[in-house]
Amino acid sequence: MSDADIAIIGGGPGGASTGFFLKHIDRNDLKVILIERLENSRYKRYHCMCGEGISKRAFERLKPLAVGAVLNTIDTIEMRWPGGVVSRYKDKGYIIDRSAFLKGVLDQYKRSGGEIVHDSVKSVERSKDGFTLCLFSGQRLGCEYLVGADGASSLVRKSLFGEDPPESVVLQQFVIDRPARPNVMTFVADSMYNGGYRWEFPFGNRCKIGFPMGTDVVEEEILEKHGRRICFGGLSSIVNGKALLVGDAAGQANPLTMGGIRVAMEAGKQAAKSIIQGNLSAYQKWWVKSGFNSPRFMKAFNRSREITNEQLESLIRPFSRFYTYPLHLINYTKSPQDRPLYTSYLTLPLYGW
Repeated sequence: MSDADIAIIGGGPGGASTGFFLKHIDRNDLKVILIERLENSRYKRYHCMCGEGISKRAFERLKPLAVGAVLNTIDTIEMRWPGGVVSRYKDKGYIIDRSAFLKGVLDQYKRSGGEIVHDSVKSVERSKDGFTLCLFSGQRLGCEYLVGADGASSLVRKSLFGEDPPESVVLQQFVIDRPARPNVMTFVADSMYNGGYRWEFPFGNRCKIGFPMGTDVVEEEILEKHGRRICFGGLSSIVNGKALLVGDAAGQANPLTMGGIRVAMEAGKQAAKSIIQGNLSAYQKWWVKSGFNSPRFMKAFNRSREITNEQLESLIRPFSRFYTYPLHLINYTKSPQDRPLYTSYLTLPLYGW
């Protein structure tokens, strides 16, 4: 007999969302246990390693979840390219206090009857009734369904799926004691970032600056340093029997923006629906067809790793105010190898954050 109908490993965006929607949709009083290894200041510290941006449109898809713990509102995305090219577009979103926001989601999950166990998972094994989890405290926990929301180094993925996402990058981030430009998220593209970018986001009255580790430096006084590995590029399958993967465990972050909060939370919602409906293949099908999983993003990432700054400047000028739409189409036609970059940059507002 299982201790829980459903166990979720990890209380980040994917795990918190899965738990919330399981209890929101559940009409059969299923027993759901979420296992999170970090508490209090350690949990807050871990979740600080994030630009903490999420688009307004995310919450149109995550109802009845609402935005909370907002530090800054965003209305402009600015991209700085080689050669002094700057492109801007209007888009609405938020910089949130990620740990406080997730705590609010988990509190709602608990109020709806969900349980949280603060412990680390030592091993995951299949059993007659589903799965057995061995915890570092010595406790053994059985469950019928298992959701791996346990991050880039997912134990669930390694134990049950035998596959890793094709790409990963270690990002570093610094908190600076000066304000960023209000309401603007700034991205800097350059070949030095090896397919990544440098970001500068508001963080309350301060500023967060980040980039792939070892590619750049921050010369201002640093208040905090953060670092984390991000996996992306997806997996051949995110469902194996009654086990599912969500968020970084599934390599679902966007390959160009490395943004992962929204996609993990939407994946959590879809995973929860598939479990409640008893149709886990629906979650796999959703992911395969989702715009978040479009192959163009990985193609664009691979192209951006090999492109020079001169080529990038030429590619991007159609997005600046100095070029017209007909010239954009001409460049698109003349550069077939760069088409994934064009189409990806145009759809990033929909799926990038």
